[in-house]
Amino acid sequence: MTLGGFDGDQWRLRVLAGLPALGAACHHEEPVSPGEAAFLAIVAALFRSLLQYRATALGRLFTQVFFGLVCHDLAAFYAAPSAPAPMALP
Repeated sequence: MTLGGFDGDQWRLRVLAGLPALGAACHHEEPVSPGEAAFLAIVAALFRSLLQYRATALGRLFTQVFFGLVCHDLAAFYAAPSAPAPMALP
């Protein structure tokens, strides 16, 4: 089995040596200044906060839809005629 053009042993040796594991396809990271790092940390925190807000809103939407359908079904059963059931349960 090959990973990125290397067999398993070559891949492990490259990782242990600190070289890119997948050959030339890996990107090169530029060092960031402390100011840029602080800005990126703030942007990442805001992104996580907004993502958490949207996930919560989506969960609330699904909950409202579910309980709305439950109430709709209960109302339909309540409004059904009170005739005896056509089949008895054993």
